[in-house]
Amino acid sequence: MYSFVGTFIAILVSSLLFYATSNWTPDSWWPGFTLKESFAFGSLLSATDPVSVLSIFKEMDADINLYSIVFGESIFNDAIGIVMYETVRDLGIDKDSTFASEFFGALA
Repeated sequence: MYSFVGTFIAILVSSLLFYATSNWTPDSWWPGFTLKESFAFGSLLSATDPVSVLSIFKEMDADINLYSIVFGESIFNDAIGIVMYETVRDLGIDKDSTFASEFFGALA
């Protein structure tokens, strides 16, 4: 549960910050991004990968339970990032759909 909530918060914050900064500059050299593009980028960026932590745990002969918890959490982070990216990518395909139908379709 912590993995899902933490990754979802990271996706939300990074996507909204990316959207805000991309549309904040009025210059023509910086392209503005849509919310869909920002959320796709945020979902790819937000999944953290604790490879260095796992390698340090292995070198230090850390408790196997701690290693398993961190490893499992990293797998959930990656899976949540992939699912969120696929969900964002598939939103807006049907031009006749409403926001409510897209939202509840994404939740299902």
